[in-house]
Amino acid sequence: MDNSFALDLKAARRKAGLAQEDLAHLLGLTKTTISKIERGVRPVTLPEICALAFIYGKSADRLLTPLWSEAAADLAARLQSLPRPKSQWTSTFNRQHTLTKLGERLASNAERHGQL
Repeated sequence: MDNSFALDLKAARRKAGLAQEDLAHLLGLTKTTISKIERGVRPVTLPEICALAFIYGKSADRLLTPLWSEAAADLAARLQSLPRPKSQWTSTFNRQHTLTKLGERLASNAERHGQL
């Protein structure tokens, strides 16, 4: 997990004036789990991100921005090294189209976030 995401969560909690115990109670977790999340040791689940968005009054999209960037970078690297299909069977019919569109979306995302 991106450590900046974990630090952003910690900063948001502190800005909201909540203790780790408060957040743990609201999320149904332990204080130790909150500590692990804020240190980047444990990933945050999607339901937890949704709950955090409610708690902090932010959009889930805003909370997810660092994770989107990390996922896009990982996908871009994997797309470059994707092996060729071993056969030309029917289910690979749309493969090239899908991979081309993925590359375009990743490039557009990188351009929007100044990563080119």
